[in-house]
Amino acid sequence: AGACQQRRHAKLGVRPEHVRIDAGGPIGAEVAFVEYFGSHWIASLTTPLGTLKAVVPKHLHPRTGDRLAVALRTERLVLFDAATTKLLPSATTLERLHG
Repeated sequence: AGACQQRRHAKLGVRPEHVRIDAGGPIGAEVAFVEYFGSHWIASLTTPLGTLKAVVPKHLHPRTGDRLAVALRTERLVLFDAATTKLLPSATTLERLHG
């Protein structure tokens, strides 16, 4: 008999500065709206993963309705327990605690 494993659901946490516009990126996105902050834009993106926000360099000037591809800095992602919203241990969080 095998060990009983409990399944847990998690939510992905990614900061806007860890989402990059990348023509070869694996995630398709559509710009829902943009906010200008003087030195950069914050774009709200509709993706198959849900809504993501990305910091976009000023010179790229994304526009509502633009379709683009994005990539995530996977080394900076964090996971939260979907039921409790507590941060789950990961390479990112453990490195910050011990590094």
